[in-house]
Parts: sequence; structure tokens; C-alpha cells
Amino acid sequence: MTTFRITPKGQFSLEASTRFLEGFAPAAFDGAQAPGHLHLAFSVEGSWEDTVGVCVRKTDKFVIGEIFGDAPRDAVRQPIARILSLDVDGSDFQAVGERDLVVGRLQHTYPGLRPVLFWSPYEATALAIIGHRIRTLQAARIKQRMSEGLGKEVDVQGQRLHGFYSTATRFDRQLSRLVRAQGRTVACGRSSGPGRPARRDATPGTASRRGPRGAQASSRHR
Repeated sequence: MTTFRITPKGQFSLEASTRFLEGFAPAAFDGAQAPGHLHLAFSVEGSWEDTVGVCVRKTDKFVIGEIFGDAPRDAVRQPIARILSLDVDGSDFQAVGERDLVVGRLQHTYPGLRPVLFWSPYEATALAIIGHRIRTLQAARIKQRMSEGLGKEVDVQGQRLHGFYSTATRFDRQLSRLVRAQGRTVACGRSSGPGRPARRDATPGTASRRGPRGAQASSRHR
């Protein structure tokens, strides 16, 4: 069993993140998991061929992740930190609420909640394409069916999860069919996607987290 740990800087509630996912329709999140656990599955950045599952739980001091699948520890730890916004130092956030009454009320209403991000820039872009001119719940169902039909399955403590893509060319074809039906192009999705493993136009989550300049610098060094 491979595990990793993250030390949150500032307040963080895993329960708040889980509740957010359960109420966020585009995530199509299945909450059928042990209390205090958050189960996720996604494709590993770089190869984009391997799907890993992660069981995330929180102790008093650390966020602990248990990896299900073959992937280096850091290749899983970094995306989890980004997805749960644990790669950001939130030590001074409480002081903002003390100075700003509106922020303070939000902190009181949602204690420890940090932004929960998409598993990858490709998934976020794909959902934007799928969800154009249709209801959010309808887009979420389409995305879920694509994951179950095209993504690789991984077992996380008895719960079967699917990564959004495994071989991205198959997802591109499915997206292309959706796009042609709506008279648009899928090019914008490919610009953020992994495509074939050797493609160099993939935008890793770590690069997009740093912003456009960081993404460009990352691309130059690959």
C-alpha cells in the first residue's frame, strides 16, 4: 500500500470539500463511501494512460492519501493537493475574515472550505464543451456516461470509480460527435487535453495552477 501525506497550511475541512462535491452537479460525485473518506479517480498527468484511485482522509494534523493503482507517489500527491487547494498557504485567510465582515460570515457558514477544482484542465474544458446550451444536470450525466464507457475503472476500498479519460483520442471522438451535432469545433478541448501520450500541447494541472506564464514556462522546459 502506497500512501502520502499533506500538511495543510491554514484551516481545512475535508468534510466541507466532500459536501461541496456532493452538491456540485457537474462533478457527478458519488458519495457512497466511508464517513470521513473522500474517494477520487483520475488519469495520471504525463502518460494520461494510467488511472489511479485515491482514498483521502484527514487526521488532526495531516491529510492522508492512500493510492490504488500504479503511479509514483508524487504523481498522485501533487494533483490531490491542487484539487483540494492544499497547495495554497491559507494561514492568513482567517485574518481576512476578522477585517471583512462579509468574508467573516462566509467563513463562519462554511468553516474550512477551500475551492475544490476539476481533476484536470482537460476535464474542465470538456465539460464546458459538453454543457454548451444544455442543462447542467444533463451535461453531468453525459460526462458520467463517457467516464463509465471510455474511462478505466479502479477499485477504491470496494467502490468502483472511473477516470474521465484513459485514451484521450477516444474521448476526442466522442466530444467531436457531440460538437458536430451542435455545429461547433472541438479544437478548444484539444488545446487543454493530453491527446496522445507524446503530444506536447497538454496543459498539466500544475502548469495551469501557476497561470499562463507558468504554463508557457512549463511547456518550454518539456
